[in-house]
Amino acid sequence: MPSPATPGIGLCLLANTTWGLQVLYWPLFAASKPVELLAHRFVWAALTCLIVAFALGRAPELLALLRNRQALLYSSLAALCLAISAGTYIYAISSHQVVQSSLGLYLIPLMTAALSVLLFRERLGTWQWAAAALAIVATLILAISYGQPPWIALTICVLTATYAVIKKHAALPALTGFTLEGLLMCGPALIFLYWLSATGQQTVAAHSWKTVALIATSGLVTTVPLVANAAAINIAPLATVGILQYLNPSLQLLIGITIGGEAVSGVQWLCLALIGCALSIFVTDSMRERTTPKNLASPTKGT
Repeated sequence: MPSPATPGIGLCLLANTTWGLQVLYWPLFAASKPVELLAHRFVWAALTCLIVAFALGRAPELLALLRNRQALLYSSLAALCLAISAGTYIYAISSHQVVQSSLGLYLIPLMTAALSVLLFRERLGTWQWAAAALAIVATLILAISYGQPPWIALTICVLTATYAVIKKHAALPALTGFTLEGLLMCGPALIFLYWLSATGQQTVAAHSWKTVALIATSGLVTTVPLVANAAAINIAPLATVGILQYLNPSLQLLIGITIGGEAVSGVQWLCLALIGCALSIFVTDSMRERTTPKNLASPTKGT
């Protein structure tokens, strides 16, 4: 008999495989500016989310969020983090810096753990602290090898982790919460696209109707993994979802090296290996804690 979590694992694999394969999608618009691609992504994602929300009968829920000042505040902050992080990611992919973008994604779980300790006063075990220290050492080595801090990786990491913290505080419904973020980003994006068109600086629509049709699919490219991941979290163990999330940067890194032909130095390989070890230690220790029976963690009370 299949486990109840089996559909959740499938949804999580769908989400992270889709995210990982985006490294092949965005270079299709290499002739366009990253900021223009970002604007198109927000517009089409907002439209896609609206269609899905109305189709699922979530319109009343969305309207309630639009009237909630606190929800608007949290969603505005989340949208800002998402916009800068997504823009940085698209820039990295478009400029063939896949290794840095993958490094940033690898560091997100560790950054999230650090913020959970600082903001939510959650505790890390000894091995988890060791993993965090190992990742910090790897980042410092990588920064020295670059001659400057790996800003792309750090920007993606910090802003994505901050986005997660804001979402945790807000605790908004997954679909309508993201739809609200999309609507907040859609307005400025439309104004920017209109300005590009009026000044003759647009590049996406200037190519052909095929390019416009292709960029329209960015709504699905953005929405599908987010909805699938949210659904997976609801029905699969969180530890399982966390482990499968590492499929995304690993797939991107593999594509960047094998298909993209991106050069990786010995120092970069060393740092990636150290981060891989750190993640292995962190995930293994987290799974050990989650699978330890509670009745073994504390003495049984007498009757």
